[in-house]
Amino acid sequence: MSTLQTQYKNYIQEKALTLTYDEWLEYFWQPIISDNFQIGPDGAFEYNDDISDWDVTLMDGLEDEKIMTVALIAHDGKKADMVAFVMKRLDFFKGVDIVATGTTGTHVEHAGLNVTKMKSGPLGGDAQIATLITEGKIDAVIFFIDPLDVHPHQVDVNMLLRICNVYDIPLATNYNTAKLVISSLK
Repeated sequence: MSTLQTQYKNYIQEKALTLTYDEWLEYFWQPIISDNFQIGPDGAFEYNDDISDWDVTLMDGLEDEKIMTVALIAHDGKKADMVAFVMKRLDFFKGVDIVATGTTGTHVEHAGLNVTKMKSGPLGGDAQIATLITEGKIDAVIFFIDPLDVHPHQVDVNMLLRICNVYDIPLATNYNTAKLVISSLK
């Protein structure tokens, strides 16, 4: 067993945690460079060890960080607010997966973002997003609710809000709360 393999096994046994990519680079890649490479006369790296005995299965389970998924929902009277909110934070939203109810998703797509669209809220889109939350596929919900309008699917709205609370999912129901949620997710 190589020194790298021994270090890896000892580290995992002692720490009993999952390494992040940065920890892996610091702990394993630096020793690999310093122990196994040297700079040749032409300035290129030269390898000075036999890697045939390395057990690459030891590195299984070291995965990239999961990309965050944010659900966007807006009642009809708040869709313009949602688009304005997203446009002001395009850098953030370009770095996450977006799931949205039908019409809200179409409006957000016009901002130049890729969106996974569910059905329209009254046709079951809120329930579809709630299902994704129960499956652990949504990390935050931004739901601009219009409190001055009547919504025929209010039961679905209440269910979605309840599911966010049950599964401890960050939920913003207005512009200023959404600003705070997004700033904490960066």
